[in-house]
Amino acid sequence: MAIATLLELAATSPQARATLQEICPDHPLVQTDTISQTLPARRRTAKRISERSLQPKSSREQALASQSLLKKLNKETNLDQRTRLVARLSAYVPDHPEIIPNLLTALRQARRKSTLKLAVDTLGQLIDLEQLPLVLPQVKHIYQTVTPNSPNRRYCYKLLWDWSKTLPYEAFQQAWSSC
Repeated sequence: MAIATLLELAATSPQARATLQEICPDHPLVQTDTISQTLPARRRTAKRISERSLQPKSSREQALASQSLLKKLNKETNLDQRTRLVARLSAYVPDHPEIIPNLLTALRQARRKSTLKLAVDTLGQLIDLEQLPLVLPQVKHIYQTVTPNSPNRRYCYKLLWDWSKTLPYEAFQQAWSSC
């Protein structure tokens, strides 16, 4: 009974743990404790990007980040990487003139589903009601010209479906039939 009480105390008190070590040095609680003391402390792992708290950037930091992304975008030829850069740029300068054409190119030419999804998600977030009548005919053209049953066509359909729910029926019908 005395050892049971000592075990309960040892869980919270270092002094009780030392007493337990004197009485019963082979006890598992004492052994695991001495082993953990001899091991080096574990390094904290870096948080994943999605777990990090995003700090708001100053306007100067945003300008530098957007300039850096534009330089990389002008040098990059890989479509998947260009799409990632454009998506990041859209967070800093959503109305930049290179964003929408690059996303439409990705929607037309991309082969990776992750690139298509990123292009569709970014277009869905960027395009507002005033821009929809201008962009919708271009997405409709891509939808009609890409290979049937291709991922590109399915992602275009998803985008068109979401926009059809956003726009009033008359505005969507007018934009659809204008091309």
